Amino acid sequence: MKKYPDADANIFLTFSFSSYQLSDQPNILICDWPYDYFIRHFKEKSPDFFERRSIKRDNQQLAGSDLVIVLFKSILPSMVSNFEDRKIKYLDQYVINSLYKVGDNDELTMKKPTHNILFVGGNNYLYISGAKNLVEAFELIKKEYPLAKLHIVGLEKTDFDQLPDGVTCYGYLDKGTQSGKQLYYTLLQSTNIYVNTNTKWSGLSTTIEAMYFHIPVVVFPYDEFISIFGREINFGYYCFENTAEKIADAIRNIFNESQYIQMCRNAHLAVKDFTWSSYAGKLLDEIESVVNKRL
Repeated sequence: MKKYPDADANIFLTFSFSSYQLSDQPNILICDWPYDYFIRHFKEKSPDFFERRSIKRDNQQLAGSDLVIVLFKSILPSMVSNFEDRKIKYLDQYVINSLYKVGDNDELTMKKPTHNILFVGGNNYLYISGAKNLVEAFELIKKEYPLAKLHIVGLEKTDFDQLPDGVTCYGYLDKGTQSGKQLYYTLLQSTNIYVNTNTKWSGLSTTIEAMYFHIPVVVFPYDEFISIFGREINFGYYCFENTAEKIADAIRNIFNESQYIQMCRNAHLAVKDFTWSSYAGKLLDEIESVVNKRL
C-alpha cells in the first residue's frame, strides 16, 4: 500500500490479512476457503485455541472487506450464511491450469491402445489414501492387463510400503522448469485414465487439466465436482467408495469401453471453455463494480 498509495483497490489472495482499517481504498479478498472451513471439513475436528485465533482473524478481514471472491462453488453457501451475501461472489467458472492450448481433436490423434493410468496428488492426508488404494487396485487388474502402467506424480516411492512392477513415482514435478514441464505433459499426452478417488478433495484443477487433454477420469463424487459436472458424467466414472475393488472396477469399465474415444471427447468438451481470459474478464467486472461504487 505504501508503494501504490493511489491504487484503485487493494487485492489480497488470502482471507487472513487485508487492508481493513488501514486504507480507504476498496478491500478485495480472493481465496479458496477460510480457515474455519478447512479445519471443520478437511480436518474433521473442532478448532483448538490457536486455530480459533486464526479463525477470528479471518472473520474480521472478511467482515471488513468490500468484495470476497471464493474459488469454489461448494463453499459459497456457508460463506453467504456467515457474511453479507452482497459481497460474497463466486464467478461460476474454473480455470484450466494447462501451459498448452489443446484443440478439440489434437490429443485424440496421439491416443494409443495402451493401459496407462495417471495419479496426481501430494504426500499429505488429502491424497495419500487414494494413492495407496489405487496401487492396490492396480495389482488387482495387473493379471488382466499385464502391460498396464501406473504413473504417480506428487508422491515418492518411499511414501509406500512397497510398489508392484509397473508403478513409477515421480515426486513433485515443477512445471516452471523445462524438464518438469516436459515430463508432466508427456505423461498427460500418453495417459488413458486419470484416477484420484480421495473422498474430500481430488485435486480439482489437476483433474480438469487431465480432462482438457481428453483423458477420462475416475473420481469420488465429492461436493465440488458434483456442483460443476452433475451427478452423472459421460467422461468417466464416479467411484462411490474409495476402495481398491471399486477403483479396479471403474478402471476396467474404461479400459473395456467400446466408445472410449467418445468418452475422451466428452472429457475435453466438458472443460474446454474454462479459460483464463473468460475468468479474468468476470473478475475485472466485479472489481470495477466495487471501485465505481466508491467514485
